[in-house]
Amino acid sequence: MYKEAEVELLNKVRQGLTEQCDELPDVTLRKLDVMRSNALNASAPKQRFLGQGLLGIPFVPLSAALSAGVLGVALLMTQGSDIDIEKMVSDEDVLMSNEDMEFLENLELYEWLDAEYG
Repeated sequence: MYKEAEVELLNKVRQGLTEQCDELPDVTLRKLDVMRSNALNASAPKQRFLGQGLLGIPFVPLSAALSAGVLGVALLMTQGSDIDIEKMVSDEDVLMSNEDMEFLENLELYEWLDAEYG
C-alpha cells in the first residue's frame, strides 16, 4: 500500500497539524467546530420525503397495508355470495353468437326482466 517514507511523512504532517491546532484560541476552535458540524449536516444525504402518516408511519407503506386490508375484507365478504359464474356471459360469447342485432341491443333489458320477474 503505502511506502514507509509516505507513512512517515503523513505522520509528521498529522503531528504538526495537531500541534498547530492545540495553539489556537478557544473562540476559534468553537467557531471551527460549529462550521464543521454545519458542513457535515449540509452534506448528509437527505431522506426522501414520503410524508408522515398515522403514528409516524410513512404514507406509502401505510397506504399499501390499508389497501391490502380492504381487499382482504372485501374478499371475505363476497365468499358467501350466491353469484353463479356459469350464468355470467362474457363479451366474447356475445360477439361470437349468431344472434341478431336487435336481440343483442335489448340484452340488458332481457337480463333485467329476468332478474326482476325471473
